[in-house]
Parts: sequence; structure tokens; C-alpha cells
Amino acid sequence: TRRSSDLLKRADSAADFIASHFMSADAPGIATTAIDPKISGNRPIEFDENVAAARWANLLHQFSGRTSDIAIAQSAMRYLATPQIESRHLGSPGGVLLADRELSAPAIHIAIVGKKSDATAGQLYAAALAMPNTYKRLEGYDATEGPLPNSDVQYPTLERAAAFICTGTSCSRPSFTIEALARQLSRTN
Repeated sequence: TRRSSDLLKRADSAADFIASHFMSADAPGIATTAIDPKISGNRPIEFDENVAAARWANLLHQFSGRTSDIAIAQSAMRYLATPQIESRHLGSPGGVLLADRELSAPAIHIAIVGKKSDATAGQLYAAALAMPNTYKRLEGYDATEGPLPNSDVQYPTLERAAAFICTGTSCSRPSFTIEALARQLSRTN
């Protein structure tokens, strides 16, 4: 939808701003203050902010397909994996482990194929959004609106709305009901 496209453009702009103002080619991590090229030396970097940056930029990359987004995630992860940083945060590894897991595999990709005005497509989308997996790439595809930003899968033209679970460049059989989608998702987890 137009709203999704606008949100992705805003997220891309935010990522571009982060990359140009808070990342350094000389050191890993996302700084908490803008980098001043006139000042060398230490820059403030926060552990939790880099966990969030790694996870956010990685998921953004999956929607956008932009290499600049994954570069942000990888820079944050390199900082988090630095031995002195890792040893200081041994008591709170959860966020780093999630970031590492998410960077090592694509999110569950659920595509709802159908016209945006189709009630079934809306119900499938709402059901997929409500499903408990938080690491997912959920997209609504209406062929009349043109391709998705990261067109890594070709979706079929169908007579009715359907949900697909995609990996790589292939997708599952279509699920035409919420129950079928839930069954299909349970097989992927």
C-alpha cells in the first residue's frame, strides 16, 4: 500500500542518516552522538542501542533489499562481538543472541497476495500480523500496485486472496484461510 511504501521510505531515510552521522569506517558500532570528523578518539557507544540497531537494520534490509541497511546491522554486531564489550555484558546476552540469530537467517516471509480491497486479503494480513513470531517479514502484494521494494519472489496471479510463506526465491502452497495459514506457519517453526 501507499502507507507501507511511505513508511519504508522513512525507514530508509533514517538508515541513511544513521549511516552518515553515527557510523565510522574506522571502528565498529553505532555511536550515540553524531560523529565529528574534526575530533578523533573515543566516541560514546551504547550496548543496548547497538543491539536495537543491529536487529532493526537487519529487518529493514529484508524489506528493502538495500546493502547499506545490512551494513549498519553488521557494524553494530561487530561492536557487540568485540571481546571487551562481550565480557562486560555477560549477564545480559539475550539481545545479542537474538541479533546474532536474526542476522544469520532470513525472517519468516509471509506474503498476502490479493487486492487491498479484498476482505479475505485483509483478514489474512491481520491474522499473520497477530501470529506470535516477531521476526517476520509480512507483506501485502497487490499486483495492480506494482512490484514490492525487495522483489525477490514472483507471486502467482490468483482468482482469490491467499497467503504464502516464502524462503529464498520460492513459496509454499497458497493458504486461502486463516486456519490453513496457521497450519503452514506451524510447520516452518
